[in-house]
Amino acid sequence: MEQFLILGTAGHIDHGKTSLVAALTGTNTDRLPEEKKRGITIELGFAHLQIDDVHMGIVDVPGHERFVRNMLAGATGMDLAMLIVAADDSIKPQTIEHLDILRYLDIQHGIIVITKCDLVDEDWLPLVEEEVRSLTTGTFLENSTVIRTSAETGEGIKELKSALSELASKAIADLPTEDEPFRMAIDRVFSLEGHGTVVTGSVSAGTVTTGDTVEIQPLGEEVRIRRLQNHFSEVESVGRGQRAAINLAGIHHDEIGRGQELADIGHLVPHALITIKLDVLDSIDKPLKNRERVRVHIGTSEIMATMRLVGSKALHPGESGFAQLFLSEPAVATWNQPLVIRKESPVSTIAGGRVLDCHARRIRLSDMDVDVQSEAQPIMSALADLVGGNEKARVAASMLMTGLHERTESDLARTCGVVSASDALSELTKDGILYECKVSPTHTILIHVDALEVLWERVNKYLNRLHDENPLQLMFDAASVRSRFEYVGSATLLNHVFSYFRSLGRLTVNAGKVGLPDRGPQLSKNDKKLMADLIERINSGGVEPPFAKALESETGTDRQRLDQLLAVAEGNGDIVKISEEFYLANIEAEKVRAKLSENWEKGSGKTLAEVRDLLGTTRKYVVPLCEYLDHTGFTVRKDDLRFLSNQ
Repeated sequence: MEQFLILGTAGHIDHGKTSLVAALTGTNTDRLPEEKKRGITIELGFAHLQIDDVHMGIVDVPGHERFVRNMLAGATGMDLAMLIVAADDSIKPQTIEHLDILRYLDIQHGIIVITKCDLVDEDWLPLVEEEVRSLTTGTFLENSTVIRTSAETGEGIKELKSALSELASKAIADLPTEDEPFRMAIDRVFSLEGHGTVVTGSVSAGTVTTGDTVEIQPLGEEVRIRRLQNHFSEVESVGRGQRAAINLAGIHHDEIGRGQELADIGHLVPHALITIKLDVLDSIDKPLKNRERVRVHIGTSEIMATMRLVGSKALHPGESGFAQLFLSEPAVATWNQPLVIRKESPVSTIAGGRVLDCHARRIRLSDMDVDVQSEAQPIMSALADLVGGNEKARVAASMLMTGLHERTESDLARTCGVVSASDALSELTKDGILYECKVSPTHTILIHVDALEVLWERVNKYLNRLHDENPLQLMFDAASVRSRFEYVGSATLLNHVFSYFRSLGRLTVNAGKVGLPDRGPQLSKNDKKLMADLIERINSGGVEPPFAKALESETGTDRQRLDQLLAVAEGNGDIVKISEEFYLANIEAEKVRAKLSENWEKGSGKTLAEVRDLLGTTRKYVVPLCEYLDHTGFTVRKDDLRFLSNQ
């Protein structure tokens, strides 16, 4: 059975990478006139090596420090790597940097190749090999095979092919077994006369066939695949581990560039904020600081970003931690995708990492402020689960990180690497970790209960502040309070969440007002005396008490204070608010309902005038009183008649 892998070179400039590839394949990968003139690789080069049933697409990368960004683009998608060290030069700066990059890109299988062995004495080679062994200690190359070669004499080429065959068998055993969506990071774009736009890259997942429609991301354009090639041979399909040249219909080559990706429609979603696990090189001279400007290499793209550390103010050489990257432009990524961080200036590799959340929300834990301490533990635990948790734990963590926003099963495949998450979601809901929020009759959103707790801390803090600033006020306008938190979701969602808090006894909600049940008004002696006076005046008025405007005039108090004290009295059950101006003693309101019930013939309707005469009052009072009775459901109005609702 044919297998396909991507094999890449790595090493310092002029250490014989291109010559070695030519000796292995017969292909000179230097194609640009400047490369041939200067004798160095500037752009990526490509070749094909077949050993038995294994087809290896070889990516030859530049070794010059000025072209490390090109090396990083080529290293994307590598399954195997050859770390190449010239016998006459030994370890050099880009040898070290390329090795660091290979480690950060999570390449697991590699081989060490000593080149130009014909240029040194035989007794010199063990010293070079020992130096390389020391450099690779603790890396994926620690116990790898070392092959001594010469592209000029052909020494070691046969042995290298044999070692690559053995290494390929190990890499094939580690390949994913599940079907994955198609994905290919673009490393080259050009126009071919008579055919139009062509892009090339290493297919990192899935399969694509001639005639398929795919997306270019983060551009967001759908394109049709006109033709496919693999190493200059036209094919019907290409898949994971193959180099591909793809002829696209419906787009001009000027619209596409290195760093963009081809993928199945809907698989990748661009975003300008990602959360990562960060591993800092132990060789850097300064700690990585919060809000540092960095170069992010992900896929074949290089994007400037501001890095905000999560849970710490700095990361020292050799340390690990969490960070968020605020990218200067949207990028596409998936969970666990490796990336490399380089300094803005002078440009050098300083760290590597893995994507934990490719569609992140801002985490406000950079300095572990007191205000967010209650949020720190669940967030930090979720980040740890995204690094090393099982599938169920990763689904739960991803659901927490999204807050009150929806994440579908396809989102979870991208954000936590769980292709089929339905069972995990069902279990988490059954366990009470996820809360079912029915935002419409046909649509339910699952929300992590810790995300609700995070929101509750903020709602509770805000309402406590309102109560502190308005000590006489029992409740506040619910719409105004909800608008404070509209950033977390729609008004419908917030209504549902506030009802959830109410069901837990945390909120008091009534007639468009909201407050904390354990926060009562703080009345001074004068306030208590004035409130008692107001209640007495309303009580003594019977069914015709003084309206609020008259109470304001009679007591000589301002309207705002009057309204607050009347609201307190209402909350205490002493009076009932009939309208903005009309308050009735609670005992008098009960008398009104009793009198109407006793004197209202069953099934009959009464006019406003009849209710007025029955209560012995005037139109001034009976109009708001009847509207109140309608509103509270005691009566039902039909045209000009009212009926008791319980008859």
